[in-house]
Amino acid sequence: MTGGPPRWGRADRHTDLESEYEFSCNNISRLQTIDVKLFEAFGNLEKINAVVFLLDQQMAKELTPAKSTLSLLELSS
Repeated sequence: MTGGPPRWGRADRHTDLESEYEFSCNNISRLQTIDVKLFEAFGNLEKINAVVFLLDQQMAKELTPAKSTLSLLELSS
């Protein structure tokens, strides 16, 4: 019998992670950026497909370890 638990970190493995976060801000007009720290917490993470909903606006961005900040200034006023 072969098998057993997966060995995480093997080069031939691929894993997708789906997560949802909700933030609350008391002064939304001053919110300009969101600095995503998940790349620091998960060293093998290569990219994040982020979708932001802010009031009646939305945007989608691909984040990487080199570019991990969402600029909310890109949303039209």
